Amino acid sequence: MTSFVAYSLGIFSVSGGLVWIPMYAVIVGMIAGCWVGYTQSGLLFAWVVTYTSLLGYHADHTVSQLSGFTEQFAYFVRPDGLVFLGVEAIVFGTLAFLLGSLVRWGIHSFRSETTLSLSNNG
Repeated sequence: MTSFVAYSLGIFSVSGGLVWIPMYAVIVGMIAGCWVGYTQSGLLFAWVVTYTSLLGYHADHTVSQLSGFTEQFAYFVRPDGLVFLGVEAIVFGTLAFLLGSLVRWGIHSFRSETTLSLSNNG
């Protein structure tokens, strides 16, 4: 929803290319995916939050580029487009989840080392 509003208001813009990857939607999705990884809420949930961010971009692109509800709806629910967004969500959601998990592991390792060194010195 956030990415849909941001694209609609022109806060985010699309940088084109051969493979259409909406950078800002990916960033929003990956931030959410990192948080999911950090909180250990599950990889599937990281994929879902990343997918919803990409879906927000897809909705904005559909509404802003096409006219007529029937044409917009038909384009929005095209299986190839939704599957491509799903593949993007799996790739970027997995990377974000792993990054969040790595940050969590690093913080807990640092805390454990600090606690051990303080207890040995005290």
